[in-house]
Amino acid sequence: SCGDDGDEEEKKVGEEGKEGETKNASCGDGGDRETDTSAAAGASGATAEDTAQSSSSGSVADSICFLLTNFTEMNKLWVRIQHMPSASGVIGGTASSHHHHRRGNDRQAQKEMRKRRERERNELRLLVGTNLVRLSQLDDRYVTSEMYGEIILPHILEQIVACRDPLAQAYLMDCIIQVFPDEFHLATLETFLGVCPKLREKVNIRTIVGSMMDRLSNYFDDARLVQSDAADANGETPGDEGGDGGDGSAASRQAAVAAITEVDAFHMFDRCIQRVYTAKGSSMPPKEVIRLQTALLNFSLKVYPDKMGQISECLGVCAKYLGGGSADKDGAVAGGALA
Repeated sequence: SCGDDGDEEEKKVGEEGKEGETKNASCGDGGDRETDTSAAAGASGATAEDTAQSSSSGSVADSICFLLTNFTEMNKLWVRIQHMPSASGVIGGTASSHHHHRRGNDRQAQKEMRKRRERERNELRLLVGTNLVRLSQLDDRYVTSEMYGEIILPHILEQIVACRDPLAQAYLMDCIIQVFPDEFHLATLETFLGVCPKLREKVNIRTIVGSMMDRLSNYFDDARLVQSDAADANGETPGDEGGDGGDGSAASRQAAVAAITEVDAFHMFDRCIQRVYTAKGSSMPPKEVIRLQTALLNFSLKVYPDKMGQISECLGVCAKYLGGGSADKDGAVAGGALA
C-alpha cells in the first residue's frame, strides 16, 4: 500500500508539471498575441493618419468642383419649389350649397401658399448666389480668366439656360455680373452675351445687358481716371521715382484701358441685341428696342467717345424701327411702327 501511495503522488506531481507547462505555453501565446495586436493597432493608426492627411489636402480644383455641384443642386431645388403643385387642388368642394364658400377658401389658400413659397424662394436664392460669391473669392493665383472662361462660366450658363425659370435666370445672370471681376467679364464677354437670346421671353434682357454695360463702362472710367492722374503726376515731377506703388497701379490701369478698347465691346453688345431682336421678332415692344439702343449709345459715348460711326449705327436702327421698318440690321425681323 505504501508503494501504491508513492506511485499516486508521483502521478499527481507529473500532472501538475504538465499543467504548469501548458499554462506557460498559453501565457507565451497570449504575449505573442498582445504583441501582434499592438503592431496591428499601430499599423491601423498610421493608415488612418495617412488617410486623414490625404483627405485634408484638397486643391482649388476640388473647391471649384464642389461649389459648382452645390450650385447646380441648389438651383434645381430652387426651381422645383417654384413649380410645386398648389395645395388648393385638394380643397375644392363637391356640394353645390358650399360651392362659393369653398371657392373663396381656395383663393385664400392659394394666395397664402404663393406668399409662403415666395418667402422660401427668396431665402434659398441667397444660398444659390452664395455659391457664386465663394467661387469669385477663390485664390486668384489659381482661378484665372482662362479657367473662368473654360470651366466656371460655361457650367453656370449651362445651368441657367437649362432651368428655364425666368426668375432664376434673371437673378443668376445678375449675380454673375456683380460678383466676378471686370477682367473676367472682358475676357468672356462674347460667351456671356451669347446666352442672352436663349433666355425665357419673360426675362428682361435690357436689364442684364445694361448692367454689364454699366459695369464695364465704370471700370473703364476708373482706369482712365487713374491713368490721367498718373500722367499729371509725371508731368509735375518728371524726375521723381519715389512712387513705385503708384506707378505700378497706373500701369495696370493703363493695361485695363487698352484691354477694353481692344476688345471691341460695342459690337459684341450690338450683335447680342440683334440676336435678341431676331429671337423675339415682332413680339418685342417698340419701347424695348429704343431702350436697348439707348443703352448701347450711352455705352459708346463713355467708352468710345471718338467713334461717331457707332452713334450713327444706334440712331439708324432707332430711325428705321420708328419708321415702320425692321429693328434687325439684316432685315430679318419685321418691326412695328409706333402708334
